Amino acid sequence: MAPLSTRRRRRSRERASAVPLVAAALVVVVAALAALAVVADSLAGAARADATADLVALAGADGGPGAATDVARANGASVASLRASGAVTVAVLERGGHQAVAAAALEAFDAAASRATP
Repeated sequence: MAPLSTRRRRRSRERASAVPLVAAALVVVVAALAALAVVADSLAGAARADATADLVALAGADGGPGAATDVARANGASVASLRASGAVTVAVLERGGHQAVAAAALEAFDAAASRATP
């Protein structure tokens, strides 16, 4: 059996060689998390722009360009284009560096026809 001091030295060397490996693993994990946060933020920004474009298109279809511009401003976006072609309104906007396009059409709603008959 090896003397006690030899075992201690061997364990000390094993620990010393594990420290740089653990430090490198931590650096890789932190870098991956930072990259993931950037990608997630970009995806969230694009989703916000799409949702705002939907709102702006609906507001434009119902209330016209003034309503669409007001909704866009309230949601931190700017309207690049708003076109009405027949019953369909198409909105193009920019929000947070993302551009989004949405179309909306309002249909007439007949409350009497929508009631369930017994």
